[in-house]
Amino acid sequence: MPEELLYTLESELRAGVFGAPGERFLTTRQLASRHGMAMARACRLMEALRDRRLIRLWGKHHYISTGFVRPDTPFGEVLTSTRRKLFGMIVRCIDNPFFASLSGELSAACADAGYRLILSCSENSPEQEQQIVDEYIDIGVSGIFTCPSLSPDAREVYGLCPLPVAALGQDLHLANCDMVLVDNYNAGAQVAAHLLEIGCTQFAYVGIDYRSEYDQRFSGFSHVLNKAGHSLKPDHIITARKDADGNHNIDGVAGQLTNLLHRLPKDARIGIFCFQDLLASDVMQIVKQFRYADGRAILIPEQAAIAGFDDLPIASVVSPQLTTVSYRYDSIAQQSVTIMLDYLKNPDHRTGIYLIPSSLSVRGSTLA
Repeated sequence: MPEELLYTLESELRAGVFGAPGERFLTTRQLASRHGMAMARACRLMEALRDRRLIRLWGKHHYISTGFVRPDTPFGEVLTSTRRKLFGMIVRCIDNPFFASLSGELSAACADAGYRLILSCSENSPEQEQQIVDEYIDIGVSGIFTCPSLSPDAREVYGLCPLPVAALGQDLHLANCDMVLVDNYNAGAQVAAHLLEIGCTQFAYVGIDYRSEYDQRFSGFSHVLNKAGHSLKPDHIITARKDADGNHNIDGVAGQLTNLLHRLPKDARIGIFCFQDLLASDVMQIVKQFRYADGRAILIPEQAAIAGFDDLPIASVVSPQLTTVSYRYDSIAQQSVTIMLDYLKNPDHRTGIYLIPSSLSVRGSTLA
């Protein structure tokens, strides 16, 4: 099967040549006639288009599936007839305290609206995400809430989903997908303002490599520092990268941070903002274990003030307790369910980005 023809059909489907998402696609015989090919070859083409989720077979008909399917289309009518009072949720890791807290609040918000919520874990794999989406469609969920995998391929998974999708905590930059996010930019700005207020003269940011391009927490943090005359030097921006097992390489962070601490002026007080609390707790341990050549330690918070993000339970367990950006998980859940219900009831629903406000919970890691 020539790849050129497959790519041509894919381009035509995405461009709407055969109709909008939800319309019936050509039959195998019509495809064969259109391109003057044998039925066997047309069958292989149809299979390849199904594998790419550009079309979906339901009953005897193929339907275009290049995005959200309106309920007034042929496939939309099919999906509506199979719909149950059920939502699906996809998270990257069920054991993560952030996802555990969020899924609990979302389940309660769904129940208040008369829906049940089922939860699946993608293990940060877009291939597994796609399988879960397919299963959710088959069992008749009304819509999908997702904390998507961190691969760029996740955009394709949800961009081609015929069901309503709301992404939580991450902007997928998709026209067919609502986003419910913490106001990361202003949160980062709050942290910077606090560290400046308590007298920090040096600053560092510990982020995560797969978020660097769209990291609004860093953008807000660095913007306030720049305005105050404290631009972040490249070696003050530390990145936690993934190891072969998919975990953050804390050894790499330790090496970068230790080198930075050795170069600080002796009278400096450094403010360190971490992308999330789990990372901040690791950074706190690195700073505690640090020693200058003469054996001196760095004191927290007197010489190093550390702030995190998410206000996870670990923030209150570490010593000193962690200053962190806090927000209401129930606000994310309630906003997400409200959006999904409008998606279902309103044929003219317009997707958008919904920002959840945050506040800074100041604790012992920045204030003595």
